[in-house]
Amino acid sequence: MKYILSFLFFVCMLSAKANVKLPSLVSSNMVLQRNTSVSLWGWCSKNEKITISFMGKQYKATVKDTAWQLMLPAMKEGGPYKMVIKGNNEIVLNDIMIGDVWLCSGQSNMGFLMMNTSNAKDELPKADYKNIRLFTVKKDYSNKPLQEPVDVIKWEACTPASIPKFSAVAYFFGRKLHEDLKVPIGLIWSAYGGTTIESWISKEGLAGEVTFGEKAATIEQFDLKEEERKSNERFDAWIRNINKLDAGYDNANYTWAKEYHATWANATMPASWENTPALKNKDGVIWFQKEIQLTAADIANDAKLSLGAVADEDFTFINGSQVGHRFDERTRKREYTIAKNVLKEGNNYITVRITNYRDDGGFMGKANELYLQTASNKISLAGEWKYKIGLDTIVPTGLARQINTRQVPCILYNAMIAPLMPFTVKGVLWYQGESNAPRGFQYRELFARMIKDWRKKSGNDKLPFVYAQLPNYKKTLTNPADAEWAETRESQTEVLKLPYTSMACTIEQGEALDIHPKYKNEVGKRLALQAEYHVYGMKDIVPSGPVYKGMKIAGNKILLEFDITGEGLKTKDAAKMVKGFAIAADDRKFVWANAEIIDSKTIAVSADAIKQPVAVRYAWADNPGELNLINNTGMPAYPFRTDKWKGKTDDVKILDYSKGAVQ
Repeated sequence: MKYILSFLFFVCMLSAKANVKLPSLVSSNMVLQRNTSVSLWGWCSKNEKITISFMGKQYKATVKDTAWQLMLPAMKEGGPYKMVIKGNNEIVLNDIMIGDVWLCSGQSNMGFLMMNTSNAKDELPKADYKNIRLFTVKKDYSNKPLQEPVDVIKWEACTPASIPKFSAVAYFFGRKLHEDLKVPIGLIWSAYGGTTIESWISKEGLAGEVTFGEKAATIEQFDLKEEERKSNERFDAWIRNINKLDAGYDNANYTWAKEYHATWANATMPASWENTPALKNKDGVIWFQKEIQLTAADIANDAKLSLGAVADEDFTFINGSQVGHRFDERTRKREYTIAKNVLKEGNNYITVRITNYRDDGGFMGKANELYLQTASNKISLAGEWKYKIGLDTIVPTGLARQINTRQVPCILYNAMIAPLMPFTVKGVLWYQGESNAPRGFQYRELFARMIKDWRKKSGNDKLPFVYAQLPNYKKTLTNPADAEWAETRESQTEVLKLPYTSMACTIEQGEALDIHPKYKNEVGKRLALQAEYHVYGMKDIVPSGPVYKGMKIAGNKILLEFDITGEGLKTKDAAKMVKGFAIAADDRKFVWANAEIIDSKTIAVSADAIKQPVAVRYAWADNPGELNLINNTGMPAYPFRTDKWKGKTDDVKILDYSKGAVQ
């Protein structure tokens, strides 16, 4: 028996060595890039002879050691075609299309799923495009470059069944290209939420970089699994101590829920802690209470309490009785059934104990999701709540407390991009920057490094990059001020100095209280317009809203000249005054400005308090609020500033993990 098993093992080894193997990207249903030579590759036994038959021609692969590669000549769009790959075995690939392939990458807004979009109910049934092909790289990381992604969903046609768990931005981008260009489109989706850009750059790309270069050089010796194990132990120990440290909890009793505390501080809810000034940068436990009045009709039957999404854990009480609890489900809406015997006529109070383990915390939903539906009435709970901090720790919690494998240099490039680099693509679609916003000024260098790195790794120094500029986010401010997201947007604009790059403005497509805006159609469309104009040379279209071109000082006014004005500058609300401008003298103190369109390309900006202006800023805020400057396309003007004064992120090189990571 021993000899039989040994013989079988030997036969299996010979068989394994003899078989041609393909990367997951080279499979049935794939899209090959048109109008350029195309790389195919794989693995084989040493000195194995490999041929590929495709479109009536036969090609011989070059074999080196146990790998093979060949270049198919440039081909016109078309399909479907069959490919036969022969070595000591034979592999048949079917339904291959030739068209344009885009690599779609970034963090969570590129990762945002079609099924979660605001109009998914309308869009999903219509997503039936057999010549749009989807390829998904699952989330992963590695301290060494991989030859093959660990987990993927191989090429599949875009259908109502396949699209719900695919990137919404990538889909809307690809759909517009497909409809306008009339060619097959391949979308390779490789995105990971909460990631910083240095994680997407190879160690060679980070070589010599002041902040991350040294770490990148030694990344292959960094034991990620062991570091994760240690940090998980620390996190578990912290979790076990939360109740002991929470002032509102005593000996298995949630004491602060036992009565209403009218003397607690006030805060407007729903709102995240980061968007509540008194709670900004807090981690730990915060208790919230709200008093409501109920009638006899209200308590005639059971009620439903809706809190919207809560980050991360809630214990919820009414009149001191616990009615709900969810642990670490930050995106799941809290909806609890309230037994009628818990309620009473007259004064009632709701208590919500929220524990934040990572990133931002608090009531993350919208105002219309915060309510009590009684037997006779729907009572809004939005507005003023009482709050008190039960546990305020300056020690970072949750994933920010642990090693964040999404923010270690190189490791996402190694796992999710390196294996894709041999595949020939038309360009890269990129949506990222949220996690780097606290280091917004630094982002210009890191982003430029990434683009150069990917171009070098792909062997295409003209590889187009089309990317989204960050949208509006967080609360609007009363007065002009420096802002992290504004400075990150400027860095994204600076990267346009690299050739073969283009950027879509999304300044009004965000949501103040949600870093993941749910309407993605317009973002995908604007990215596609950038590609059509800059990559495909469709110069008869207007690809964006107005772009700042230059300025001159005229007395107490600054005259601003714009490009890409289409049929001329205009306001979307037909107002005479243009919103969103601020102006300053050489004291660098900005005030809101009066701005007026004086001709098709020019705006005059002034302020009564500024007699000798030197600088203007437009939409310069995390969330600049309502803006109205457009051209005839209806798309907004890009944010900009005319000064180069030092901002709040100029000297920030390392993320402060005590503030948590960004999804």
